[in-house]
Amino acid sequence: MIRVETFKKAKEELYGFRKFEEKQEAFFNFALKTINENRETDTVTVFPARCGLGKSTFLRILVKAWLIDNPGRGLIIVTDNLDRLKEYRNLNDENKQLDKNKQVKYPVAYLDSENYATVIKTQNQCPILLISTQRYFQMDTIAPFLSYFEGGKEYRRDTVIFDEAPYFYENGEVGIDELDYLNSALNGGITDLSDHEDKAWLVEQYSQFREKMIELLNSLEQKRNRTTYLYYQPCKTSITDDDRRLYAILDKSDVYTKYRRSAEIIKNIQQLLLGGGFFTSFKLSDNNNYKKCFLVRRSFVSKFYLDRDIKTFIFDATAAQSENYYIDADWLDELDCDSFCVPLDYMTVHVVDVNTSRNALLTRGNREAALDAIRDYIASIGASEDDTLFVTYKALLDAGAFDEIGFTADNSRYFGNVKGFNQDRDKHTYIQVGLNRQTDINYVFNLFENEPTIGEEIKRETNVQKNIAAMDSLLSSDLVNSYMCAEVIADFIQNLFRIKAREINNRDKIEVYLFCKNTENIMMELQYALGRHRAKIEVVELTAMQDDKIIRRKGNSRAKRIVEWLTMQHSGQFEISDLLNDLEMTQSDFDRAKKGNRQLREHFQRMKVPGTKSTYRIGN
Repeated sequence: MIRVETFKKAKEELYGFRKFEEKQEAFFNFALKTINENRETDTVTVFPARCGLGKSTFLRILVKAWLIDNPGRGLIIVTDNLDRLKEYRNLNDENKQLDKNKQVKYPVAYLDSENYATVIKTQNQCPILLISTQRYFQMDTIAPFLSYFEGGKEYRRDTVIFDEAPYFYENGEVGIDELDYLNSALNGGITDLSDHEDKAWLVEQYSQFREKMIELLNSLEQKRNRTTYLYYQPCKTSITDDDRRLYAILDKSDVYTKYRRSAEIIKNIQQLLLGGGFFTSFKLSDNNNYKKCFLVRRSFVSKFYLDRDIKTFIFDATAAQSENYYIDADWLDELDCDSFCVPLDYMTVHVVDVNTSRNALLTRGNREAALDAIRDYIASIGASEDDTLFVTYKALLDAGAFDEIGFTADNSRYFGNVKGFNQDRDKHTYIQVGLNRQTDINYVFNLFENEPTIGEEIKRETNVQKNIAAMDSLLSSDLVNSYMCAEVIADFIQNLFRIKAREINNRDKIEVYLFCKNTENIMMELQYALGRHRAKIEVVELTAMQDDKIIRRKGNSRAKRIVEWLTMQHSGQFEISDLLNDLEMTQSDFDRAKKGNRQLREHFQRMKVPGTKSTYRIGN
């Protein structure tokens, strides 16, 4: 229990008499009350509070107050933000104490992948433990970190707080490469056993298993020009005739230490044998061979249930959007934090309607036309690289695709590399070209977990071709698309709030440009995330891309000839008679061309000079 008076005093000591916004103070009070009173350990409590409310500030104050009011109780904080970890490490200087021998005692231990070997020996002397998210989910068990010692007595760290999105699962592959790697690990890692019969038995047993798995992979391979997905549950449920003996041999061998991937591969095989997975195959680009493997997902839900006396909280701004937090999940208690939001009426979101998939911008034949149109539009809005956070695919930045308009690899970000940067907090423009999309099968995994009845229908279909057809249909369905849109917009929102909009008291004008296909699901997610908080959302069509589509059509239609003529003209006004004369067209021909082509009709509506009958303008 942390007293309100202690929390206020800790806040003043850390931040002086800094005046926090009313919404922030209300959130601090709400979060403190919840952590004090909600000790229901059978559910994980989630704060889906918006970016900029001061969650990290709150936790820093909480640690200081915790050390005062909670003697004999420890706390674990897990974070994925490196800057935040460094900030939390300063808590040692702020909270250092003297023990009975007047020696300085630091109450906070910090554990990540780099210092694990040294800190693991001393962390049990500190009530507060900070762990990086990566290290937390790498560990097979968190049990050794749930206790600490003070004055010869053992105490519990009875609260775990994630201050950003945790990992809910890990995907893995079981293919020929993995099977061969494990074969090498077993042959090379079991060397010092006194009983050589153990090694001979294990190598022989695994060799038989490997051979059957490779036969299975080859038998399921499909010669198709598209990626094949098929749900499959192997008949075998064990790797050997006696898997207990297998694990006993591995535990006393050097397999896990010498061959680091072996433990993960074995876990993935276990998951496949016990829970099934998706077989996938696709044609490799350089020859007629096919990449084939089983895809499995290992859930991390158990890592949130640590013990009957351990309570877990999650602070995650994406929780209200992401399908990882399924609304009907009985193990999640998502709190209502809408009252801490502020109006976003200063923000305009321009959804620039253009196909910006990786394929469209990196491999398709008309990719340069798409990039030219995008570059021209960005140049036309006059966005300054000094006041703009620009995010897109890493491959495009590496290729210098936007260098000519001022957005280079040095001053821009790519998907997956936006977290942890504070230098964007004063910028007023956010531009994102593309969506941070995962492979579609990841969304199917989410769907099967959240709506198991849908998954069960496909899992029951044992006919290979019918199962493939069912998966093809599901992957192209609006349902899977809705899962995809929820995740990519959650990622978009997280990136957007790296700029000035993050400040809870911001009233400066914010301009946001999202280049992607305008779909109903995308607009619905944007409306839920931003529109309901009074941000203005508008759709913009890229005229140049519409022109390119018309030009690339086969034949020599009137619409195609008209667009080709327009592309040859310089900026400025023209009369419709000029176009008709050059193309030897009649007014009726022109009217019929517009009537039969919506894009051309809207194009001329935009170009029309107000107050004139037949005068149009190209450019500004």
